[in-house]
Amino acid sequence: MVMTQRVSIQGMIKELDENKVSRFQVVYKRYDKDELLDLRSQGYLAFLIEGLCFIYLKAVQDNSEFLVDVLVENSILGLEDSNSSNQMCAKVQKGSSIAFIEEEYFFNYLSIRPSFSEFLINYTNIQEEKLMKRLISLSYSGRRKKIISSLMELSENIGIGMGEWQRLPAGIENKFLLEYSNVDRTFFQKTMKELFRSKIVKFDAEGHIQLNHGQLQDEFRKIE
Repeated sequence: MVMTQRVSIQGMIKELDENKVSRFQVVYKRYDKDELLDLRSQGYLAFLIEGLCFIYLKAVQDNSEFLVDVLVENSILGLEDSNSSNQMCAKVQKGSSIAFIEEEYFFNYLSIRPSFSEFLINYTNIQEEKLMKRLISLSYSGRRKKIISSLMELSENIGIGMGEWQRLPAGIENKFLLEYSNVDRTFFQKTMKELFRSKIVKFDAEGHIQLNHGQLQDEFRKIE
């Protein structure tokens, strides 16, 4: 049996793949188009190993749907859904890759790898905290506050540090930011123009959106 020393999502997948006894226990899929993924499908856990995945929450009370998270590589999909009364679904972006681990194999394996269990508990707690913070942001009544808080969350969660700037991954565009902020298009475009003029948001040479997290925090404090 092959065992990895340092626990990480990438290391977990590698170890589970190397020790599987059936090819059905670890299955890889690359997406050649955007595709919806049922996070409550039976039998497998999904691990995003490349690309982007957008997580939506549908409230059972009124069927309203909100974009609550964007996951990047080395993420586990849908763990926070197991403790939620609301339904979650995922939209996997074209070009992304997912490893599907058979649930029975995965949870049996945890019995001989307590470090995997500890990692999974910590990861789930972090994701649930992110979800609660996101729901608070969605509850703000002020539209500008929603936009600024949403940009701050993205900067913290998926931004890649470039000095004082946080670069968002390729594939994160204005139409996604609009949906994530959950405000009307006219107000969103007006606010984003102001943020670009103030050099709080900018595009880099490769077309990635960059966010100045410190200045976003300043803007948020002004609203409060």
